[in-house]
Amino acid sequence: MKIFLRFCGGFNALALIMLILWAAIALPTFGMWFYRWQFSQIGSDGMTTYERVQMQPEHLHEVTLHMIRYMQGRLPGQYQEFGADRNLSMKWTPLFR
Repeated sequence: MKIFLRFCGGFNALALIMLILWAAIALPTFGMWFYRWQFSQIGSDGMTTYERVQMQPEHLHEVTLHMIRYMQGRLPGQYQEFGADRNLSMKWTPLFR
């Protein structure tokens, strides 16, 4: 019973670490709130991102949403003719023939 409890404790600790790691990476990466907050920050030059790239906030948010959808893989087949997804589908090839 003692070994089982140690195993469960170790498994729970590992699961908690993985959950925190996922939350720290995935939530800011795919959350529009993070990009809006970063775009509104004033940089060392005294300008926001909107002023620096000379875009209206609505247009920059639209481009950002498109980028997020692309990173999530929710734009199927749109970029195939340009070869942008040629490395995404890895095909298994045997090492020895």
